[in-house]
Amino acid sequence: MSTIENNMPIWKAYKIIFRLLLPLHIGYKKMENIQYTRRYIPAKTIWGALTAAIAKKQNNRKYSEIGKTLKSNLRFSYFYLSEKSDGSKPLIPNYSESELKFDGYSIVEFERRFLDSYASTAVLPIYNSAEEESLHEIEILANHVKEEPEIQVFLVGYIFERQNANIPYSWQDALNLIQIGGERKYGFGRLKLISFQPVSATTKLFDVFEFELNEADPKIKLLSNHPFPGHVAISQKNSASNKKNEDKFEKINGENEVLVFRETSQGSRFGYNISNAIITYSPGCTNFVGELKISENLIFEFYEYSDSTWKS
Repeated sequence: MSTIENNMPIWKAYKIIFRLLLPLHIGYKKMENIQYTRRYIPAKTIWGALTAAIAKKQNNRKYSEIGKTLKSNLRFSYFYLSEKSDGSKPLIPNYSESELKFDGYSIVEFERRFLDSYASTAVLPIYNSAEEESLHEIEILANHVKEEPEIQVFLVGYIFERQNANIPYSWQDALNLIQIGGERKYGFGRLKLISFQPVSATTKLFDVFEFELNEADPKIKLLSNHPFPGHVAISQKNSASNKKNEDKFEKINGENEVLVFRETSQGSRFGYNISNAIITYSPGCTNFVGELKISENLIFEFYEYSDSTWKS
């Protein structure tokens, strides 16, 4: 019998908690002179930061090779802010109510507690003065609650490792070295690993989602009030088996986003490679009952259903 037939886990799951040592900027969009940050950390960002940390630790600048090895053997959830050192009550966006909320915080409350900004400008060295029209404002996620500075900010998420994974370096140790997001030359995005704990499928991801580890890809189960815990590819829903359940997709509440990623394959060409555009449902979309798989593409995909597997 195969591993799946034996119902034995194909994956091991680990809950990861970081403390945010300095503010964090996760590139999102730019409007006029303001660079906005995402309110969460995509799986792609964690994968890229871990790839860079391993390359640095190994003194090996073959980013593409290391990154492919990680993609083949690991899966990553998105990471979310938490005010708790145990990662409880993660601030996952949720469109289930009349407005977008983050674990009960309205958008205004979230931004008041966790968002800050700083101004930056390019300098002309020959004149030691600001370059014309280069002043811009960068939005950042604060490393402590602005209204209550004694409350520190943490990041919580999950990494799944394939059983008997063939990874020729210790990715667990490299978690102590990762720095994520933009503006890293100013020290932004520095993290401290607080907790690295194995979890079983009898628990719930983010204390919300049931999940399974005995499939080709880890998968999670959603009820109608559960938010999408990351971007979900829209194009994949058009597969033959899912077309029969088109009404399931029509009811999804939330926003869409076109994702384009920048990747580094060589140390001297940072962010040189541009990915193909992917049309997705945004994190926080609700009113979908079914299952998502955590794909090697570092976003979620709809699980392939037969008619009998859909539950209302």
